Amino acid sequence: MEVPVNKNNVHPGYMQPAKLNFLLALVLTLCGVLAGYFATVYDIKMNLAHKAENEALVSLEKRVLSLEIYLKERMITRDDFYLFRENLEKRFGQLENREFK
Repeated sequence: MEVPVNKNNVHPGYMQPAKLNFLLALVLTLCGVLAGYFATVYDIKMNLAHKAENEALVSLEKRVLSLEIYLKERMITRDDFYLFRENLEKRFGQLENREFK
């Protein structure tokens, strides 16, 4: 029984080594491009998150410094400040309880 052969003397269903090398190179190139793309996107996201975090910390630090200045100038005593904080915590707790009911 003879196996059918095409004009290049290659059995049907068998790929030539040059085609295999080309497909392998194409697949590896696509994987490299995708990996580079996702690494770049991830890096950009991390940089933006870090920048946003730094801006939030700077604004928070400014608020704390201004509060410390007020405390140093004796515009408000520490006891008054702690009382104010406790009242705020109670109010926030009440608001949270209302939201969950």
